[in-house]
Amino acid sequence: MNDSVVEKLISIGCLKFGNFTLKSGQTSPIYCDLRLLISYPKLLTEVTDYLWTIFSKMEIKLDRICGVPYTALPIATHLSIQHSIPMVFRRKEAKEYGTKKMVEGKFEDNDKCLIVEDVVTTGSSVLETAENLRSVGLKVDTAIVLVDREQGALENLKQAGVKLISLITMSDIVEYASKTGCLPSEQLVALQNLNNGHMNGSSNDLQSLKDRAALTSNWSSKNLMSVLMSKQSNLCLSVDETDCQSVINLVDKIGPFVCAVKTHIDIIRDLDKFGTEKFLGELTSLSLKHDFLLIEDRKFSDIGNTFQMQLFGGPFRIASWAHLVTAHSLSGPGMLAALKSSKCDTGSAPGIIFVAEMSSSGNLVSDYYTRKTVELAKQHKDLVCGFVYRNFEAVKDDSFVRFMPGVALETSSDGDQNYVTVERAMADEKCDVIIVGRAILNSREQIKTAQEFKDRAWQIYSRRYADLNA
Repeated sequence: MNDSVVEKLISIGCLKFGNFTLKSGQTSPIYCDLRLLISYPKLLTEVTDYLWTIFSKMEIKLDRICGVPYTALPIATHLSIQHSIPMVFRRKEAKEYGTKKMVEGKFEDNDKCLIVEDVVTTGSSVLETAENLRSVGLKVDTAIVLVDREQGALENLKQAGVKLISLITMSDIVEYASKTGCLPSEQLVALQNLNNGHMNGSSNDLQSLKDRAALTSNWSSKNLMSVLMSKQSNLCLSVDETDCQSVINLVDKIGPFVCAVKTHIDIIRDLDKFGTEKFLGELTSLSLKHDFLLIEDRKFSDIGNTFQMQLFGGPFRIASWAHLVTAHSLSGPGMLAALKSSKCDTGSAPGIIFVAEMSSSGNLVSDYYTRKTVELAKQHKDLVCGFVYRNFEAVKDDSFVRFMPGVALETSSDGDQNYVTVERAMADEKCDVIIVGRAILNSREQIKTAQEFKDRAWQIYSRRYADLNA
């Protein structure tokens, strides 16, 4: 059956071979354009029925079907009509009028919804759809797809609790081309090399950073990844100065080299004298001037109502200027539920960075606590940006941003703080953002030191992704 499907998709131009530049910027010897299927209703019906036959063997109970917009909508519609399963529709963007819904259609809480897609690469579009559906109370644990390019989607979706079922894979296409001799030798070799790279796991290190950024669901995560790419910087400056002018001077000096600045607003001693409004206004202006995000390292951990007041009220009104805030997961989901309701009342709230692990000696964070923190974050990807962590295995879900504290140019310790090198953070632990404080603050040449951190981190990071390595 697989050979027959591949042959027919090639014959109508859904599978093209050559040298193509993809949306991510990567080049590929194959291009999958399943939009053409709508012009061949007989074949559309045939391949969709083949896919359903594979899925039905799983004996999974369904209440709803949702096609990923837009190419998969005809496929989902056919399945909905053919098997009398109600369909829901996910918008790419919420309407700015009327109900402003992201998910249209009739459904009940806890209805089980099957996602339908035409092609997956990293699985980012399916992940985004799953998050939207889950946010309105639907349960999602399975997705079906016509073509899996085998570039990380299976594993990425598994991490998000979604089982991927495909009709054909890139391996099937390569096998067909090898058996039939339908491609010139150089094109076949390019296709085989592409597939071998994906199957041996190197695609995770060489996927597009744009694709990786697309996996994120939180608005602040997307902003951070955008700044990271545009400035080619993984550096976050931790500003632990205790007077307003020193903070402003340092941030203005180092701002051009960073993607983020981390503050401790409650350690600044002269806010009353300098003026809180004036200070926060200047800090916000610098974030716009130098294009970086502001992270308030408050480490919230209270019950939902108190957290809500701490974030949106009090003398600092943190939500009015911070793009991201740190928090512990100790209080459980109540804090995130309060944040979700706050977004409705006050607009966009800061993204949450959960402290999953700590860099201090003798800290009491256990593996169990870390695992539960990650599980909680996965249930609230629209609110949680990422994690402060130390070990990649604990937080390897690429839909979150990884922040490594305690990074230095050389391995060392300082009081109860344990430092790791840039190379350890970026290469071994696959960090996205290194947090550096005293190494820059105490340097006699602060700009030169910041530049060195930025360059060393980006050099390693750029080797991880194909579009940065071109």
